[in-house]
Amino acid sequence: MRESTILKTILARGGERRLVIYQRLDGLFTYEEEALMPHYEPELAKMLDDYSKYWVPVSSGLTLCDSESKAEREARGSVSWLPE
Repeated sequence: MRESTILKTILARGGERRLVIYQRLDGLFTYEEEALMPHYEPELAKMLDDYSKYWVPVSSGLTLCDSESKAEREARGSVSWLPE
């Protein structure tokens, strides 16, 4: 099974957010904003001093583009922490 290809990852200052630009299976390009979240149930947080984190999608690009550069330009226009 073929998967989408990640082409570029832009990490936010502080490292808690990132933007992933990828090429979809149909050949079009888009992006997804993700946030680094704790990997535990909230009620267990008090008991854990060390826990892993994982990336959770926050928003996905609703725009499909014909190039990687266009997808990045769209993301820079809509994701607030990305510089223009």
